[in-house]
Amino acid sequence: MAFECRDGDDMDGLVKRRRESEYFTIVMHHGGFMVNSYGFKYTGKEVSFIDTCHVDNMSMLEMYDIVEELGYSGLWHLFWKQSGHKFTVKPLRTDCDIISMLEDMPRNRHIHLYLEENEANFSNETTETTQTRYHNATETHETVITEIENDVSEEEGSVHEVYVGVDFERDFNGLNNRDEGNINASLNDENETDELESLHTETESDFESDSDGRGKHRCPEFNDETDMENPQFKVGMIFGDKLKFKEAVRQYGIKNRVNIRFKRTNSVRVHVVCKEGCPWYIWTSRVDLKDETNTSWQIKSYVGDHNCLMGFKNKNATYKWMSKTYLEKFRANPQYPITALRQNVLEDHVYKVSLSKCLRAKHLALDMVLGSHKGQYSKIYDYLGEIRSFNPGSTTILKLDNRVFERMYICLLACKEGFKGCRPIISIDGCHLKGYYGGTLLAVVGIDGNDNIYPITYSVVESENESSWTWFLLLLATDLEIETSHNITFMSDKQKGLVEAMMHVLPNAEHTTCVRHLYSNFKNNAQFKGKNLKDALWKAARATYKKEFEYAMDELKALSKPAFDWLNAKGPVKWSKSHFSPRRNQTCFSAIYDSGSRDKPILTLMEMIRTKIMENIAKKKEVANKYTGSLCPRIQKKIELAIQQSTRYC
Repeated sequence: MAFECRDGDDMDGLVKRRRESEYFTIVMHHGGFMVNSYGFKYTGKEVSFIDTCHVDNMSMLEMYDIVEELGYSGLWHLFWKQSGHKFTVKPLRTDCDIISMLEDMPRNRHIHLYLEENEANFSNETTETTQTRYHNATETHETVITEIENDVSEEEGSVHEVYVGVDFERDFNGLNNRDEGNINASLNDENETDELESLHTETESDFESDSDGRGKHRCPEFNDETDMENPQFKVGMIFGDKLKFKEAVRQYGIKNRVNIRFKRTNSVRVHVVCKEGCPWYIWTSRVDLKDETNTSWQIKSYVGDHNCLMGFKNKNATYKWMSKTYLEKFRANPQYPITALRQNVLEDHVYKVSLSKCLRAKHLALDMVLGSHKGQYSKIYDYLGEIRSFNPGSTTILKLDNRVFERMYICLLACKEGFKGCRPIISIDGCHLKGYYGGTLLAVVGIDGNDNIYPITYSVVESENESSWTWFLLLLATDLEIETSHNITFMSDKQKGLVEAMMHVLPNAEHTTCVRHLYSNFKNNAQFKGKNLKDALWKAARATYKKEFEYAMDELKALSKPAFDWLNAKGPVKWSKSHFSPRRNQTCFSAIYDSGSRDKPILTLMEMIRTKIMENIAKKKEVANKYTGSLCPRIQKKIELAIQQSTRYC
């Protein structure tokens, strides 16, 4: 810090020019020490003026620089003269003392400081002299001595007498050692009062005891965990960094329903104000500008009164704040609706927020709960590696296109081994993903011995096309060890590119149509609606012999000739039991895993499917272990039903 030593001749002119500014002048009395002569006096030999001192930049580090430039490098003590208290002086040892000194700024903006070198700096000073100087110091905590009328002692070697409100034996025993960095102690002044909020308000949070049991003040510190819910500010309060201070200010504005805004913010200081005309404001700045490792910020000035009205809208109630505040609700229910979020914000904080803001908050909260869509793609290698590690024998394939994700295939070992006990019927389906990057989920299931769906494999590809279906079917045939396709039947919805891929990979396999998908197209695409048409279609699909199928189709033709023509063009050999070959399964079903996970990030999607498969297999195993029948439950019921129906014709 640059400063200028000058005489006191032009001091009055300087006061007039800077009376209303943020600068002040330090009047440094040095070259002397405190003596006991009917009280404590300061023998000031020299006086220096340090001009253009800014209130926001002043700290103990600046004081160290000032004292060093004055030529003092050993141990020393500083005192500042308190205005309005009969010239009582107080020790200056910490940044908290600096702030108290600045709060007590005189009207002429001149602060008098008194520098005393420690007795250890005087090699020729005897112990007896030192004891005489501080004799009976402990008996006087506020010794009263008058000061000469002039603010500045201009005669060299004159005695500058002041009140000293300190205990020298207690407060200055080896303190202010710059090398040891003892800057955390401050004066315990039990009689100090102030109309404004100050650093030395004696509360439990600001008062502690040192190792000798003596009380001392410290600057209050903001606790992120306990104070963030309802921030309360004080002059001198220390924050971990600038971001935590700004977060606390925003939370204060939300909690108190006031529109706080940052008027000025940079790397050195931050100025926060309320609405125009409201007296509330905060000035804060870095604690130590020279130490880059010290990121702490401290409140230098604060007025906590508001005269503005509360409102129903607040710019500080951002979607980021909403996602963080209601994160646990999204964690408990990822389908938490945005209308419920808006209502909760209104009830809890009396704020009206838009649905678009609620939607952004939901997306951000789900990213924090489930992981971001983009971030999970970088972890696919690790995820597939974990599957192979904990489930040896499983097939995991990842295909990239210029180091960009294109396709992923997973077939668990248990699913591959379990298919050996299933019927030679495979159902294939696909659906579009609703996540940020889209894509298509492909799934394959079979039918176990109890006529239940048995999961086999699943995959994520860029889209449904001949290339992706060919890649998927080749991997499927390898995992299921399909050497010849004569004895296996595939069922699907004839998705785009699937028929061509099937003819290329499994040319001899039978390929049928799922009646559920057929009816969906019959109703939605062809616009053939109504219960009578639906019943006629299913009656034709369930017909077990050709004559029964013809009766069902005649009934459909009587209801709607266009519907009859549309269905007849599909070819009954693909969807009606009456035209199936003996080795073809008689059940049509949808293959896709409807797990409600299509809008999730890629790894969350794959993990939800894997978890559902494991739970499904585990439940079936538990039921099978308790079952004592010779046939599977569903098969047993079908046989009993067939027996009952056969008795009608006896």
